Amino acid sequence: MILLVRRVSILIIALIMSSCITQKQYEEMNKLASDLQLENENLQTSNHELIAENKDIEREVTTLNDRINKLASDTLAYGNSLRRLNAQYDRMINIQKELEGKYTNGLNQQENTNKALIGELEISRNDLLKFEDSLRKLESELEAERLSLESSQEELALKEQRIKELNEVLELKNSYMKLLRAKIEEALFSLKGEGLTLEQKQGKIYVRMDASLLFPSGSVIMNEKGKEAIIRLAKSIQDQQDLQIVIEGHTDADAVNPGGKYSDNWELSVLRATTVTKIMIENSSLDPQILTASGQSEYHPVDVNDKSKNRRIEIILSPNLDILFSILDSELTE
Repeated sequence: MILLVRRVSILIIALIMSSCITQKQYEEMNKLASDLQLENENLQTSNHELIAENKDIEREVTTLNDRINKLASDTLAYGNSLRRLNAQYDRMINIQKELEGKYTNGLNQQENTNKALIGELEISRNDLLKFEDSLRKLESELEAERLSLESSQEELALKEQRIKELNEVLELKNSYMKLLRAKIEEALFSLKGEGLTLEQKQGKIYVRMDASLLFPSGSVIMNEKGKEAIIRLAKSIQDQQDLQIVIEGHTDADAVNPGGKYSDNWELSVLRATTVTKIMIENSSLDPQILTASGQSEYHPVDVNDKSKNRRIEIILSPNLDILFSILDSELTE
């Protein structure tokens, strides 16, 4: 714009110099020059403003460039960070997927475990119900057992009382048999060593007399010495009515003589036992009901090597156990 004003001024001066101009033209030109000068000043002012504005713009551009550079640097850093974050994000996604898979598997396993536990719990509940039923049954059985035990204890106490009574009776019988044995020993004392033995066993008294003491060989007729011994025995026990007396006849194994009075040893043993029994009854006050005659023949020897010991009369005295049997009968019937 300044160059244009200069050119206009030079043109005006040239025109003035080259020709004559009118006053009007001069004034117009002068005005034109003034206007141009004013416009030039305005243009210079605008130019200064533009220069200042341009400097401001340049500074702003510089600032913007700095900011752009910084943004570029930040963008690069952010890009790197973004890539790292994306990589971390991908890893996290993979980890999440892995965890989700594990979680799903865990849920499935937990569900299967829960189903198994529920099944086991149901079985345990059924077992518990069965156990409770068994327990109630056992309690019922125990109650029945308790009642039975109480009843058994009562029965046991009653039986103990019965046993005590039996023991007392047995003790009394043993004492009685000891006194009876002493009495028999006293009555038959003179016959000791002459084929008579006296033994007490199993609650009984066994009076054993050799056949030679009582009978001649092969005879059932008692001799006087034997008769005296039997009478002594009978009289020593005649006041003892609480007895059971068995008279047993025994022989040896030799057969009787053919054509003799007795057919065999059975008959001989029975007749001798009967003879002893009759003498006891006829010469004492013994109750015949408590005596029993029995023949044993040769079948109960006391010594297989000594025939003389096998030929004998055994008088077995047993206590009357009616009292014991009555106690036992009462126990059985209750």
